[in-house]
Amino acid sequence: MNSYDLLSDSHLNPEHLQGIVSGTLSLENELVYFKHWKGCPECRKKLMQKMSSAGFNLSAFYLRTVQVCSVESVISFHFAIGESGVLAASFTLQNLREIIRRDPNVNVNLESSEFQTNISGQIDSWLRTGVQFNRTRINTTLIGTAFMLQVLYRTWLIPFGQIITYGDIARWMNKPGASRAVGRALHNNPIPVFIPCHRVVGKDGNLTGFSAGLGLKKQLLRLEGHRIE
Repeated sequence: MNSYDLLSDSHLNPEHLQGIVSGTLSLENELVYFKHWKGCPECRKKLMQKMSSAGFNLSAFYLRTVQVCSVESVISFHFAIGESGVLAASFTLQNLREIIRRDPNVNVNLESSEFQTNISGQIDSWLRTGVQFNRTRINTTLIGTAFMLQVLYRTWLIPFGQIITYGDIARWMNKPGASRAVGRALHNNPIPVFIPCHRVVGKDGNLTGFSAGLGLKKQLLRLEGHRIE
């Protein structure tokens, strides 16, 4: 598929919507659709209608058991995953456990799975070399509110290596005055990296609002080719 085939009649081609939410498009095509939909309310609406197929659904079934994995690379990273997708992530194991405890129904299983191993390898490669990792299915059990769900879904759609502002997300939600609320939602993101809140910056490119610290946010952005001071 050529990049110019992605858009039809100046809008996102419906047959490629599932490819976007499943992360099966090449980065080249990701960037083509992103440059279009970030300025097109019609195509943003179509993407939002695909939320449930990506696992972004407030009525998603509750997990009973998840696996916890730790990636000890140049940066320590930990995540919890079930059959339906990634549930939680953190740069400290203690914080990951605290996030998981928000739902008393979730139990932890330390046995690994092929899916888990594949994701761990991708994250390790990304942390060591900055190579792109694939968009991963998300379970929304620990995403607290409908507003946060909307913010995090749009954040999840930001392609690898791109940055946007809190104001961009607010405008995409038709809430142009909600930049601070967007920032608070991202600060409480229970699934960083997989929902790449590090790719969201303040006005004029200023680094703000990363729960793991601005130094780490800068480091992650540098992995993806940005030099933000």
